[in-house]
Parts: sequence; structure tokens; C-alpha cells
Amino acid sequence: VVSIQLWQTESESDIAESDNKSDGKISDYIGRDTGGQHYYIYVSEKAKEFWPSAKKDIISSLNLKS
Repeated sequence: VVSIQLWQTESESDIAESDNKSDGKISDYIGRDTGGQHYYIYVSEKAKEFWPSAKKDIISSLNLKS
């Protein structure tokens, strides 16, 4: 089982400041929407091999800008 968590924030630094790799997760900023909301993903270490292809799909589905 792998997990990917999507976070939406108003500030680009909200998630980056709280990033903690000791929990076995990788954080990645994936972009912002037209309303100015920023999106991050926490990906478990087990899921990181699937992340590159999943990232493209998520960005496209949410219509995000980098």
C-alpha cells in the first residue's frame, strides 16, 4: 500500500516550512491554481517510483500552473 496526500494552502511556504523527511515522506510543490491556492504532495518513500507519472496526471487534472 502506498499513499499520496494532496495539500492545498494559501501560502507557498506553509508546507515547505513544516516538511519533515523523518516521517518517511517526500514533499513536492506541484503548482498553483487560478485562484492562487498552492498545492503540495506528500509521497511515501514506497510510492516515489510512481510519483513522476502520477504527478503529471494530478497537475493536469487540477489545471495547475507551476
